[in-house]
Amino acid sequence: MKNILVFLMLGVMLSALQELRYPSGYRVNGSRVFYTYIELTEIDMTTFEILNERYAKDKNAVYYEGKVIVNVDPEDFELLGDFFGKTKNNIYIGNTIIKDADINSFELLGHSRSRDKNHVFFADKILKNADPATYIVFNNKYAKDKNHVYFWDKEIENADAPTFEVLNGEYGKDKNRVYYNSRVVRKADPATFRILEGPFSKDKNYVYVTGEIFEKADVKTFQTLGDYGYAKDKRYVYRYNKILEGEKPADFLPPPQPVIMY
Repeated sequence: MKNILVFLMLGVMLSALQELRYPSGYRVNGSRVFYTYIELTEIDMTTFEILNERYAKDKNAVYYEGKVIVNVDPEDFELLGDFFGKTKNNIYIGNTIIKDADINSFELLGHSRSRDKNHVFFADKILKNADPATYIVFNNKYAKDKNHVYFWDKEIENADAPTFEVLNGEYGKDKNRVYYNSRVVRKADPATFRILEGPFSKDKNYVYVTGEIFEKADVKTFQTLGDYGYAKDKRYVYRYNKILEGEKPADFLPPPQPVIMY
């Protein structure tokens, strides 16, 4: 019990030290305002208001990460999300105007994507061929509309949009191909492809490690052993794509993993 308490105390102390070393956002200290370590010297303290970790305002200005957003009336500014705001005339990401955005129909889609009735935007960039009406976001990497599949702000060439689906943060597939971070996975069979633990995946023919064929592995007997990169088949034990020499598959158990305290 004593050891557990010691570890808990150490965890709390480390967390506190991390906050002291790496402060984020705005901090008010008496009559002084800081963004991280930088003091903001032109603030009106009587009207200063923190909007979120990045945005703040007073009677004179709106601030993004401690810097004045030029020509923005604080009374007119409305926060839209962590990184977005708007006035009666403009939409902002950070302190940058999103050009050609329609104020009345603009909406956030998540993961730096947004749209209005005319356009889809990635950050402040218009995705020229994207269809706003059918555009959907899967995660921070993948999105699609009725015609195209996108990885970040780039179209995935020859991807079949109607059948495309996301398998996890890195993998997606359509009726013809499997993709790893937008790159076609060589020889992968979409119909039988599935995600395993750790960096592994497989289909009826091959085992894959981070999108590459793992030639050494026996696909029929391959099995993963948790999320830390261990696996085995009838012949070998593996750590990621390396054989662990001397280890016997029948006897092998992965070592216990350390408990990380936050």
